[in-house]
Amino acid sequence: MLTIPCDMPFLPDDLPARLSAGLPGHAAALAASGGRVHPVCGLWRSEALADLQRYLDIGRRSVLGFAEAIGYAVVEGNPEAFVNVNTPEDLARAEARLV
Repeated sequence: MLTIPCDMPFLPDDLPARLSAGLPGHAAALAASGGRVHPVCGLWRSEALADLQRYLDIGRRSVLGFAEAIGYAVVEGNPEAFVNVNTPEDLARAEARLV
């Protein structure tokens, strides 16, 4: 299952393929840039669903914590691609990148 957030408009088109290339031998592959993991940008094996239920049942909610619990690969990317748009100021900066 591919997960991507709706507030990252500059994600690269090849992100799914790059995550897929990092997946062998791991339960998940997560994007990272500039030394920071972006756990919502990930490719997850469907077999991890049972592990997710157990993780939630013990009261855990962290996406990164779940990835750590099941084992994940890091797929590095360009930091400019992982810009969040959460505020009016963020939106103005994102719009300026488009012109």
